[in-house]
Amino acid sequence: MDKARESIFQRAIADYLTGHGWVEGSPDHYDRTLALYPDDLIGYIRQTQPEVIDRLTKFYHEQTEAMLLKRAAEQMDKHGALHVLRHGFKDRGARVRLCRW
Repeated sequence: MDKARESIFQRAIADYLTGHGWVEGSPDHYDRTLALYPDDLIGYIRQTQPEVIDRLTKFYHEQTEAMLLKRAAEQMDKHGALHVLRHGFKDRGARVRLCRW
C-alpha cells in the first residue's frame, strides 16, 4: 500500500475508534523509550488498583511510578504487549493488571 493510501486508512481507523469512545493520544505525551503513554498507564493503575500503588510505594517510595513504567515496558519487551495486557505482571509480589474484562 502506498504511503498516501496508508495514511488515509490509518486516519479512518482513528476516526472510527474516537467516534466510539476511544481517546486518541497526543504524540507529545508518548514516551518513545518506554513505548508507552506514561500518564495513561499510571492513571489507569491508580484508578483501578490503588492497593497496588500503596504496596509498591512502601518499597519504591518516590520512585514508584518510574519503576512501574520501567517494569511494564520490560515485561512487554520480554513477553509482548498482548500477553501483558491479558495477564498483567508481578512486581514485588503485587499483581499489576493493565486490562480488565
